[in-house]
Order: sequence, then structure tokens, then C-alpha cells
Amino acid sequence: MKKKINVMHLVGTMSLGGSSKLVKFDVENQNKDRYNMSICCLGDLGEYGEELLTKGYSVESLGIRNSWKSIIRNIFGLIKLFFYMKGKDIDVINSHLFICGVIGRVFGYLLNVNGIIHTTHNIMYPRIEPFIDKVLQKISDAIIVDSSAVKNKLINAGQSPNNINIIYNGVDESELNIGQEAMDIRKRLGLSKDDIVIGNIANFQFYKGHDCLIEIFSKLAIKFDNIFLLLVGEGELENNLKSLAKKLNVQDKIYFLGKRKN
Repeated sequence: MKKKINVMHLVGTMSLGGSSKLVKFDVENQNKDRYNMSICCLGDLGEYGEELLTKGYSVESLGIRNSWKSIIRNIFGLIKLFFYMKGKDIDVINSHLFICGVIGRVFGYLLNVNGIIHTTHNIMYPRIEPFIDKVLQKISDAIIVDSSAVKNKLINAGQSPNNINIIYNGVDESELNIGQEAMDIRKRLGLSKDDIVIGNIANFQFYKGHDCLIEIFSKLAIKFDNIFLLLVGEGELENNLKSLAKKLNVQDKIYFLGKRKN
């Protein structure tokens, strides 16, 4: 019998978010007869991690914290990760976002992992990250990005285009067949079937551009009395965005819905 390929995703957390959902989608849809899929979270499992655990998938939390006060705990967490990868006999490691990309690729190299893959989910490049990513590309078998814009950003930052691969984000079509549920949500929010509803799902981080969206929406609201904006997500800029909505006099037309799984 042919040996299954052991694939591990290394993520910060599996809380609600775009990158976590893509990892979840990948793990749930791979051929179980060919792959042993596992997820290792530097931090907490998060909502998606807990859900996958209940379905029988291998999801591990290292309990690492983003704080110097937890440095001893974090060192032990990294040691645990090293031996976790070694014990799992990982064939392919796919790291996500910058910190996991550094740790995952270095550990993968030290453990002679056959396939070292890193997925870049955004193009925000502060400080020395471009230089570090350029160095780590030399030990990466593949870099995955979700658009030509991200690929071009990496190339402009000095990375070679040779192993940068564009794979567009997948969508679970079953989640789009909401039918009556959409009308129920409108009813709960006090919206009619004739209202124009614009939706946005993203954490409130500056690079998501919610401020631009709200400014544009305020101009549309002048022309259309029955237009509304639903913002699903949370983050450090939430209060600033609410203040902007009030400043532009559209606070009654914008719904901040927090984290949602539906």
C-alpha cells in the first residue's frame, strides 16, 4: 500500500478570517486516501480549529503569545513544534503569513522536509520582511500567492519569479446557496427585499481599505435612500470607522456586525 503524504499547515491561529478559512477549505477537501492533513497553530485554535477538531482532523495549538513576557513559554512552544514536525514525519509543510513563514521554512529545512511551501496572503511589507523573505525563498520549493498583484509586489521586493505560483482563492459554492436565509437576515436587520445591500467581509485593518469603502458609500447614500452597508469583521480600527461613518452622516446606514460564521 502506497504511503500517504503527510501535509501540515502552519498558521498563527484558526480564528475566523480569510487565510484560516482557506486552510480549512484545503484540509477538508483533500483526498483522504492520499494525504494525511494536519494543522499546527502558533497561538489559539480559534473557531475553525475547534470545528475541525470535532470533525476528527488533527489540529494542534502551541500556545505561543505575541509578548516578551511569554518568551520562555514561546521558546518551549517552538521546541514543541520542532519535535511535533519530526514525530509526524512531515512530507510537506505549508506556512502562512510572515512569522509562520520564517519558522516553518527554517524548521522544514532543518528536518529535510521534502516540500517547503509558503503562502503569502497580503502585500503589506514593513521593516526588514522583504529581505528575510528573499533569503528564505532560497529554501522554499514554492511560494503561493492569490493574485498577480501580490506576485508583482514580491518580485519588486527582490524575489525571483521562478517559484512564485498564483493560485486563486477557492469558494465553497454550497455556502452561496443561502436562499431564504438571506431574507431572514434582512428581516432581522430591518431591511426590506427592495433595499440595496452592499456587503464586506474583512477584519478592520488599515490595509483592507474600509475607510475608502465608507467614503465611497457615503456618496452613494446621497443618490440612493434605500442603500445600506453591512460590515462583517472586527479589529483595532472599528471605533475609528464608526467615527468616520458618523462624520459622513451615514452611521444609520452602516451595520457593524462583528464576527460571523454565516
